[in-house]
Amino acid sequence: MIEREDNVRRVLEAMREFISRHDMKQLEQSIAAFVRSARTRGEPVETVLAALESIADELERGGAPGFKERDTPLRSTVLRGVLLAFYGSDAVQKEAKARSRRSHK
Repeated sequence: MIEREDNVRRVLEAMREFISRHDMKQLEQSIAAFVRSARTRGEPVETVLAALESIADELERGGAPGFKERDTPLRSTVLRGVLLAFYGSDAVQKEAKARSRRSHK
């Protein structure tokens, strides 16, 4: 098990590297490792999602403000990873359908 502070730092560094290389598979795996470690430590889903959103904030610092502008591929990947780890594939499928309906409006 990786301690939280070390984990956040390492995941941030790894996510930066994977994004710069456009390696989504490795990005997804780093998110999954972070979530698994957090679950092992007994952290609630809200804490895990908040930590990953903070990492996304850091990585997308130059992004536009506002809710719609924060709906980025990185944040979708983060949410998908957290939902999958905590709630399973049904939750991921429901989120994907909801996202699709919102994008068609």
